[in-house]
Amino acid sequence: MPVRPFDMRGRTATLWRKMMRVAIPLFLLTILGGCSQLTESQRGLLDAGLTAYEKQDYSKSVDRLTAFLSEVKAQPERSRAAYVRGMSQIKLNRRSEAYADLRLATDAPADPDSIWRAYVMLSTLHFEDGRYDAALRMAVAAVGRMPNDGPKDAMLYRQGVCYERLARWEDSRRPFQQAAENNPGSVWGQAARRRVALKPRHFAVQCGAFADPKNAASLRARLAAAGFDTYVRQEQRGSTMSNLVLVGRYSSFGEALTQLTAVRRHVSDAVLWP
Repeated sequence: MPVRPFDMRGRTATLWRKMMRVAIPLFLLTILGGCSQLTESQRGLLDAGLTAYEKQDYSKSVDRLTAFLSEVKAQPERSRAAYVRGMSQIKLNRRSEAYADLRLATDAPADPDSIWRAYVMLSTLHFEDGRYDAALRMAVAAVGRMPNDGPKDAMLYRQGVCYERLARWEDSRRPFQQAAENNPGSVWGQAARRRVALKPRHFAVQCGAFADPKNAASLRARLAAAGFDTYVRQEQRGSTMSNLVLVGRYSSFGEALTQLTAVRRHVSDAVLWP
């Protein structure tokens, strides 16, 4: 019986949904309940922009927050408005505008809560766009600024994965260890603990994972007929010892992706290892 492959794609989506979900309510509470030097008109524009985002009217949110930002040049609320406008730009699939707004949200004078959230989203965008150096820098900046109850374990895990994709395998150990220790019960802590135990030094293409070695042998034979040189690695997954059928040992993430495309012509659910 096949064992479910370990795939980061679902975990990345979980982080994205979590960050998008918590983005607005905290801003509303802070802005509407706190003191500021905004005029009544400026406060109305800001409130309208945040409320529009909450109601998923992203075009209106961008419109109101743009008006607000054109008037307010030196208040912490400017940082908050830029962050939420950036989140609206993401929803509208305006990626370059989102990058610009999120960078603006980190400029002084800035609201501390806006800064770390902007760095989290900048890290996510860079990661999705394959800019792992930039994604790493933004994740480091986020972790250094977020409160203890922020998603630190997720950003530490992000750092580790970025190091791997930059072929800096030894450097990946430290953030994985921190994530595993910080929140061992979370999905990120569990994933990090797996990385700590594996101590990977290369990528591979995982073609299948089986509790029964005979099923692994059957898949190897099928892939050998297709011209692939495979090997088996045993890995403990929960209470099950899995037999992983792997292809290749790649230090380059790009090489691993190229091979993954080739393997998926024969095994549609192949994923990258580790």
